[in-house]
Amino acid sequence: MTIAHLGGAKALGPPLDLYVETLWYQNIPIYQAREIILPSPYVELIFNFGQPHRVYEGADLQAYQEHPVAWLAGPQSRYITIESQTSHMVGARLKPGGAAALFPQPVSSFADRVVPLTEIIGVQKTSQLHASLLAAGPLRFTLLEDFLRAQLDPRRRGLALVLAAVARMQAAGGNINLAALSAELNVSHKHLIQQFTVLVGLRPKQFARVLRFAALLPGLAADGAPDWAALAQVAGYHDQAHFNREFQRFAGLTPRQYIQRRRAYREAYDLDGDTRFVPLG
Repeated sequence: MTIAHLGGAKALGPPLDLYVETLWYQNIPIYQAREIILPSPYVELIFNFGQPHRVYEGADLQAYQEHPVAWLAGPQSRYITIESQTSHMVGARLKPGGAAALFPQPVSSFADRVVPLTEIIGVQKTSQLHASLLAAGPLRFTLLEDFLRAQLDPRRRGLALVLAAVARMQAAGGNINLAALSAELNVSHKHLIQQFTVLVGLRPKQFARVLRFAALLPGLAADGAPDWAALAQVAGYHDQAHFNREFQRFAGLTPRQYIQRRRAYREAYDLDGDTRFVPLG
């Protein structure tokens, strides 16, 4: 059964394309109120037009923070659990290092957190921008792009170095020797780690692990039986056991549980969607 949904995306031109992967909009039904979101190398800037979203702070699903208006979902080194009755929002998916070009705070202060946008740009500016985006209709992408252009400061110290390191790590799928990378970029290993952590939000080794993990998800979400050994090898894991351990650390699920739950999503929505999102149970 196909469920009606609205959505869209927009790629940006220079200079924002160096820092922003895409702008996106969605207004879709909720298949299951509680979901797991798996780690990815991106940061999400989100403006919510529906019911507040809850982000749970522990596996027992007792404590949570509620986010009604707008937030920044920082870089994740582990899964998070969310809950909402609606999914109506517009957002910007920021490339690794992109948040550092748009906001003055250390991106490391956002790591493994969902931060209210009011803490980053202030209450008044957040409220005005949210109201304008809500009223903008089809012009929402233009308005959001204007905001990002006004925020952009590409001269931040260390940013060029970090973006070069990110590009090389992504090209290698996370399978790269950091000492050799430091030498290639003509900086000390310690300096690279310090700058990378502040401006990307994760330590380089963490970031490399997230890259390898994220690269697995499209293959697992595809139709047919996975070739487990091939997936593990392509992602740079020593063997299938290493792959299984890493997957469970990041997702809180076995690979087979992930496949089963993603297929339930696809059957309910008739929509592939973002492979990071998994029904809680």
